[in-house]
Amino acid sequence: MSQAGSGNTSPVLTTVAVLIFIWAIVAFLIRLYVKLSRAEGVNADDGAISGAVIAALAQLVTVCYAVHHGYGTSWEDVSPGDRKSIVTALFASQIIYVISIGATRISIGYFTTSVLARDASSLLIARTLTGFCATWTIASIFLIALRGDLSEPWNTLNGSETMWIRWVIVDATGFACDIAAAAVVAYFVSSLEMNLSKKLTVCGILNSRLLLGIPIALRLYFLRPEQFEKNDLPADILTQVVVGTAIIFASLICLKPFLRPFDEAAFGSKASRSGLFRYTNDQDTSREQYYELSAARSGRNNDTMNSARGAKGRRLSDDEAPLTEKVAELPTRPDAVGHQADVKSGMMQGNGKGGGKSISKTQSWHVTVGEAR
Repeated sequence: MSQAGSGNTSPVLTTVAVLIFIWAIVAFLIRLYVKLSRAEGVNADDGAISGAVIAALAQLVTVCYAVHHGYGTSWEDVSPGDRKSIVTALFASQIIYVISIGATRISIGYFTTSVLARDASSLLIARTLTGFCATWTIASIFLIALRGDLSEPWNTLNGSETMWIRWVIVDATGFACDIAAAAVVAYFVSSLEMNLSKKLTVCGILNSRLLLGIPIALRLYFLRPEQFEKNDLPADILTQVVVGTAIIFASLICLKPFLRPFDEAAFGSKASRSGLFRYTNDQDTSREQYYELSAARSGRNNDTMNSARGAKGRRLSDDEAPLTEKVAELPTRPDAVGHQADVKSGMMQGNGKGGGKSISKTQSWHVTVGEAR
């Protein structure tokens, strides 16, 4: 008969749980490094994902505690005192599982609100999504916690018909939150001025969370009473997979290459909305981030200038924000095809704050970016 505190009675479960949590922590720390190295402060989505990581750690501790007391061995070999410790630890881990997953979904909602939404209608959509995720989290906690005999709800264990139905409701509605978030992101991406292939790439990265549907579906399959009674290990392992990968996917979308298309500085704002991009007056920095605009004299017609144009030929106003591209990426720079530039700094009219954030013109010149004639 096994004894209390006999050691690691389920080495496979604890090994997988610890490894996945380490990967989640690495992804979370990368996210924090990227954001804190540029942002002026922590946003609501950072707070939510931090809560998810803390909850994931607590969930890992409760699982290891249950294993330490004999979980993973034959139930008949576990002493009555250890049985109570195991069922209460598993009860706590199930509630914390919902909290951690819900926090990552709330983080996605806050991220959509603070970074992707651009006007009143999109803000309303993003906030509705966040509220939907928060409501799901609270309702799911009650659905899992209030079960069986309410004086001892922990005695209603996984493997019962009652718990399987509840998990189906929780995970199915939770994945509906993920689908709703993916639809919102796709809607926002569709309004950006970029080619279709880039839209699909950005949309695919930001909606990578939908891959969670695979471990969630497998987890529900192995939670079925007939499957769980045969072997409870697969369901427990998949629970850890869902918790860890949810944090990884929520951290992945905050990497700068995926956020640049949404950064508000590319749409005329004075500062980076996501907080991941820095726009300064430094000459070297501005050259890396903006096209170098100049007034070109055409060899055939020195008095004719083309209007500045952005993506897909859209006409840009004189004072529109700078483009966030490198000089070397501009295929039709005037000086690259034999044209000359004449900029008189004494006649430029800056805004006093933005430095390189606005395009000004003199009384006799019109700043352009276009194909050389």
